[in-house]
Amino acid sequence: MNKNFISIITPTYNRDIYLNRVWESLRIQTVQNFEWIVGNDGSTDGTSNLVIELAKNSKFPVTLIESSTRIGKARIDNIAINKSSLKNSFSDHNATQRVSHV
Repeated sequence: MNKNFISIITPTYNRDIYLNRVWESLRIQTVQNFEWIVGNDGSTDGTSNLVIELAKNSKFPVTLIESSTRIGKARIDNIAINKSSLKNSFSDHNATQRVSHV
């Protein structure tokens, strides 16, 4: 059984400027039994490279799902949901969470 009890899914398109803030809000959570799944919907900015770098410094699993072209939020969400472990919580690219949110 997977130790992660929740999957946090963040769909994004050209929003690398927000992803540090999302990652930081996840990093400070008091409970770390979650995975972060980032669905990159064909971004042309530095989204992919940033998520790869954030994953290297993460204490929780980070999965990057990439589309080479824009396929739309609903489709990237569905792909991410299929990759998730269990329960799901959506977090948009510009959302931050309080310390005890997760």
